[in-house]
Amino acid sequence: MTENMPVVIQQQSVPQNSLFLDVTAFENSQRMAKTLAMSKLVPQAFRIDREEIKAIRKDLEENGITEEAQIKLYVDDYRNGKLADCIVALELAMRIGASPMAVLQNTYIVHGKPGYSATFIIAMINSCGRYSPLRFEFTGDGDERTCVAWAKELATGDRLDGPAVSISIAKKEGWFGKPKSKWQTMPELMLRYRAATFFGRMYAPELLMGMRSVEELRDIPDERQEQQPAKNVANDLNSRFSNAKKQEEAKPEPEKTKPAPKVKKEPETKQEPAPAPEKKIKLRLPANVKNLINGIAEISDLKTMELWMSGADEVINRELEHDDDKAEVRAFAEEHHAELTAAAAKGDQPADNDAVKKETAKIDKLKTPIEIDKWRHANAERIQSSYDEKTSDAILDHAAYVYDIL
Repeated sequence: MTENMPVVIQQQSVPQNSLFLDVTAFENSQRMAKTLAMSKLVPQAFRIDREEIKAIRKDLEENGITEEAQIKLYVDDYRNGKLADCIVALELAMRIGASPMAVLQNTYIVHGKPGYSATFIIAMINSCGRYSPLRFEFTGDGDERTCVAWAKELATGDRLDGPAVSISIAKKEGWFGKPKSKWQTMPELMLRYRAATFFGRMYAPELLMGMRSVEELRDIPDERQEQQPAKNVANDLNSRFSNAKKQEEAKPEPEKTKPAPKVKKEPETKQEPAPAPEKKIKLRLPANVKNLINGIAEISDLKTMELWMSGADEVINRELEHDDDKAEVRAFAEEHHAELTAAAAKGDQPADNDAVKKETAKIDKLKTPIEIDKWRHANAERIQSSYDEKTSDAILDHAAYVYDIL
């Protein structure tokens, strides 16, 4: 069981320094993290993947977010998250005295929490230099099948037994009955893995640093779903849009008090423009309805909106279940389409997205900051004279963004 495990550097004591306590070490870790995040040998969870960036851009464009400045915020958030994860992995590797690549290759995210593979935990215990290789002792049959992980402490020669793990415990804790659980197909292996993890947590907690094994995390229910009931969605919307609601309600109030005693026809004409702002900010909407409406609201050009409308029924039927929610989104989309159509008739259009895509495609082919600088010096005047201000700003901002990335 313990052969062919990931290589872990032997250690006699856990390092006391930290990347986060030394400015120079932290700066160096950022450079190392950038190198690791760009390597194809690093697992996808820690790697900056160009295909994922393309997918992010495509998803944003499909949801009506076409402004390059807004797309840049999402891409930067993705890149910075990967670099931060690599820095944390480097900190863990330094703390336990292991190879950074070994930590990266054996760290997984389950339910939003990091965990080590059980084989990596066994390898750390075996190579730490304090214990003999782990052994596993089985007793009983059926639900009473029990496994104990044990090893000898090299300094004293004493045998150390970890907590016992049995099929009965697995069933009582709910590990055994989960859909597609490995406990049902490979119970002997899972007993070893869980017993080894418990041994490490009891006798070598400085190696695990409080982290669970991936197998443990998969057996534990997602706490985020239990801690965030449906009511939180409404509370979140209320807190985010409360100011906007107050501003909307403050305007029609004086108008409603005046026409009340008058003829019924007057409030009808005055209330016609009121529904527009009310539909844009709805409180206590389900999260998927809110996301669709916000995505539609981000569409700023008529062509993109017409493309969205051509496939609106497919998107709405796929994302929503209730007829009331579908009607809500359709009404908002039709209203927003009408607003953009009216703006186009007046000549009040945003940046030319076709021109932006054409020019930014050329910029994306450049490979170095020097090439970007040469392109800007050669084309900045042409861009500003050939396109309107919004279009030229979007193109030149994209060039600056690509320069920062390179």
